[in-house]
Amino acid sequence: MSAVAQLQKRHVGTVADDFFSKYREVQINQDREIGSASRIQKAWRGFVIRRNLVKIMFATTNIQSRYRSHLGRKRWANRQREVAAEERDEYFKVAATEVQRCWRGFRSRK
Repeated sequence: MSAVAQLQKRHVGTVADDFFSKYREVQINQDREIGSASRIQKAWRGFVIRRNLVKIMFATTNIQSRYRSHLGRKRWANRQREVAAEERDEYFKVAATEVQRCWRGFRSRK
């Protein structure tokens, strides 16, 4: 055999061994990289969710506040109408009593 063939025979085993050992290293590193990438993604998604949750909570509080103030104004307007109706009724009662008093006085003097 020629010297080149003998070198090739000797190096074929070591080349294959080198290839497979490097391949195993790549697999181990790839698993570590995938795990690291997953942890980074998990942290980022958690950050984004928490940031959006703060915005949602602020919006919810804002909506509740505006709705409660709307209800308060509505109750106040209803109460004002009730008070106005009570005052109007009282005014007409006094006026009716005055009319009755005048009418009865007039009738009694006739």
